[in-house]
Amino acid sequence: MHDVDTLLARVVAQAKALGIPVSPRILPQVRLNRRAVTRFGCCIRQADGSYRIELAQRLLEAPEEACLQTLAHEALHTCPGCRDHGPRWKAYAGQMNAAYGYAISRTGTCQQLGVEDIRPIRHLVVCTKCGRQFPRARRSPLVAHPERYRCACGGVLRLAYYNGGKATKKHSKAALFNRIFSIAGLSIGGVILIALVVHVTRTMDLRALVAQVQPGWLLLAALCIPFSESVDAILFYGMGRAAGCPMKLTGCFDAAYIG
Repeated sequence: MHDVDTLLARVVAQAKALGIPVSPRILPQVRLNRRAVTRFGCCIRQADGSYRIELAQRLLEAPEEACLQTLAHEALHTCPGCRDHGPRWKAYAGQMNAAYGYAISRTGTCQQLGVEDIRPIRHLVVCTKCGRQFPRARRSPLVAHPERYRCACGGVLRLAYYNGGKATKKHSKAALFNRIFSIAGLSIGGVILIALVVHVTRTMDLRALVAQVQPGWLLLAALCIPFSESVDAILFYGMGRAAGCPMKLTGCFDAAYIG
C-alpha cells in the first residue's frame, strides 16, 4: 500500500523544480476511486477553482512508479491550457519523462502500469483473414458495423460475440439488412443507368455524338476516376494513422476502389 498523498506532494514538487506551472490549488488529499475500471486517474476542477486528484484504488497494489506516473499525469492537467492532452500538456509530460524517467503518455495501459486488466470483454470482433481479435468493453461503431472496417492485414472483420455471448439475432438481422440495402442500391443504380442509355439511344444520333468526341478529353475524364479514388484512399490512410489506428495503405486502396 502506498501513501498516495505523499506521492502527490512529491510529483508536484518535481514539476515545480522543472518550472512547470502546476496549480498551487491542488488539494493535498488524493481521493481513491474503488469503482474505476477503465481509467486510472482523474483531475477534477472544483467549483471554487481548486483541483481534486483522483486515483483508482487498484493502483495501490501496483509498483510505486505507476502511482507516481499517474499522479504526475493528472497534476499536469492543472497547468494553464492543459485541460486536454494538447501540445502544451505533451511538452510538460516530456519534461517530466526526461527528468525523472517516467513514461507519461495520453493513455496508460494495464500492462504498462503493472496491474491486472479487469475490464469486462462484452464484445469481440475478429479478422476473418489473420484471426486478430479486437475485444471491446463497450458498444462502439466497430461493434455495430464491423463490415465497415478492415484489419491491418486488409482482412474483413466480423462480430464473434455480442454482450458476452454469440452475435444476437438482432445483429444478424442488421447485417442482413445492410446486405439487402447494398444490393438494392446497386440494383436501382443499374436500372437508372440502363434507362439512361436507352433514353440516349432513342433521342440522340449516337454516331454524330461519337464523331464529336475528342479522345484526349475522354481519356483525361476516365483517368480522373482512379485518381480521385487514390486520393480518397491516401486521405483515409492518413486520417486513420493520425488517429492511431493500425492500417495498411493497400487495405485503404481496397476499400476506396470497392466503394
